[in-house]
Amino acid sequence: MERGRKVMLDMSWERLMQEYAEVEGMPAGYRNATINRIAREREMFPRGDNSFNGLFTDELHGCLDAIFPHIENSLLTLARAVGVQTAGARQIGEPERRMWINMFREAMVRGFDLKAIPSLRVRAALHAAIRMDDRRPFRRNDIADIDHSSVAVAYCDVFLTERSFAELLRRSAVQNVCIPKCRVISEIGEAITFIERVCK
Repeated sequence: MERGRKVMLDMSWERLMQEYAEVEGMPAGYRNATINRIAREREMFPRGDNSFNGLFTDELHGCLDAIFPHIENSLLTLARAVGVQTAGARQIGEPERRMWINMFREAMVRGFDLKAIPSLRVRAALHAAIRMDDRRPFRRNDIADIDHSSVAVAYCDVFLTERSFAELLRRSAVQNVCIPKCRVISEIGEAITFIERVCK
């Protein structure tokens, strides 16, 4: 068993980062379709005079809407667990759907729960920060970078990332809505120094 584990470990070291990043079963063109949709939405709904906070609220609403199937499953499971009759319901109606999304959004935007869904808060903040720059297009790698950054910043003590995303994450507007505990670093030397200091 131990020899088998060693072989598996050796094989994992041989894999390239590109291979780890590939998602099995992902429909061909999925990422491009998502990027194109975001680009179209930005053209249809330009930033105009919207402030960062306004964009953050909009992006947060969109993020909650996108993950609502997971929220819905959790709500129905919770209802059954406490004995609430769901009458065999498998879906929440549209009015209730909007109510739940609005409730979660307002709890986060108004600061009622500063710890609620931290990764979603970071994700929405990054989308808003990118939209604040009218000259910056939404790039192919942005989706993956936002995915990685949102989880790392929400749950880690230190995050080493590329300079452009470190700059986005360090912006005061992003910091204000993300309630950060994570140190964002873009230089390897700085990351090593920080980790050595923390681990002493």
